[in-house]
Amino acid sequence: MGAKTILLAVPLLALAAPSLADEPDGLKLPPGFHASVVADNLGVLRHLAFRDADDLYVSTQWNVQGTSGDLIAIHLDAGHKADKTVHFGVMNGGTGIRVYRGALYAASTSRIYRYTFHGKDLVPDSDPAIVIDGMPGTRNTARGLAFDDKGNLYVSMGATQGANMCADPATPKGAPPVGLKPCPLLAVRSGIWRFPAARLNQKFPDGGERIATGIRDMAALSWSPADNALYAIMHGRDNTYKDFPALVNADSDDAIGDEMHKVTKGTDFGWPYTYYDGVRNIRLVAPEYGGDNRTAAPAGQYGTPVEVFHSRSSPLDLVF
Repeated sequence: MGAKTILLAVPLLALAAPSLADEPDGLKLPPGFHASVVADNLGVLRHLAFRDADDLYVSTQWNVQGTSGDLIAIHLDAGHKADKTVHFGVMNGGTGIRVYRGALYAASTSRIYRYTFHGKDLVPDSDPAIVIDGMPGTRNTARGLAFDDKGNLYVSMGATQGANMCADPATPKGAPPVGLKPCPLLAVRSGIWRFPAARLNQKFPDGGERIATGIRDMAALSWSPADNALYAIMHGRDNTYKDFPALVNADSDDAIGDEMHKVTKGTDFGWPYTYYDGVRNIRLVAPEYGGDNRTAAPAGQYGTPVEVFHSRSSPLDLVF
C-alpha cells in the first residue's frame, strides 16, 4: 500500500480537539491530536524520515510518472508546509529510510544506500554509496531499517509477499495445504540482520549477523533509546479460514494478529509454523503443520509479542 499525501499529526494545546469532520481525508485521531496536510500529489509513498525539523525525506515505490521509484526531499516552512520539493535518486521499489549521523540511508529491494550532504543542502551532494548489496529482490521486497546506539544497522526481510504459508507445491489440487518443514525460506530470508552501519560494500548475508527469524512480512522496526532495545512488527497471516474452513472460522481468523516484539538475538516470530491469537493471547500451531486452532505451540520456542495489532492492520513503520 502507499499514499500520495503527507500529513502532520500534532498534539493540541487547547482543551478541546476539533471534530472528526475537521480532519483531512476523514482521518480518525486520538483525542488531543489534529492533522494537517504538509505536501500533496507526490506519487506512491512508503516511508519517511526527518533530518531535522525542516528537512523531510520520503521513499517512494513509484514516482509521479508511474515508473521506477525515487526519493523526495521536502523543505518545510515555519508553518510546516512544503515550500520546496525535489525528486532525486532512482530506487527500485524503495521502502525503509532513516537518517543516521547526518547521512540518509535508503533501502531498495536488493541494496541499502547511504547519501551524504554538504552542510544544510536539502539534496545529497553526490551519488550514494552502497552499504549492503545482494539482498534477494523477489518474493518480498519490503525492507525496514533501524540503528542502535553502537553503530549497527538493522534490516528486515520478509519471507514472501501476498502468501501466508510455506506450502508444499506438491500438495494435490483441492487438498488442504501441507507446510514444508523445514521451510526453505527460513534459510535465506524471513529475518532481521545486523550490519556495521559505517562499513561500505557489504554483501548480504555474509557481511551481517542474523538476529531474528520466523518473519512473514515486515517493514516496521525501530530502536528504542529508553531501554536500548530493538522493536519490530510482523504482519500476521490472512485468510486461514479459507484454506482450513473445518478448523478456523472467520472470527478466529480475524483474531490472528500483527505481532510487535522486543527483539533480542535468536528471537523467533514463529512464521510459518505458528500464529498468534490476539484475543486468546496464545500462540497456536498452524493448521498446515497439524494445528487445530486450539493446540498451543511448544513453550519457550517462539517469541511472545509485547503488543498485538488487529489482523490486517499491517503497520508499516515504528518510531520511538
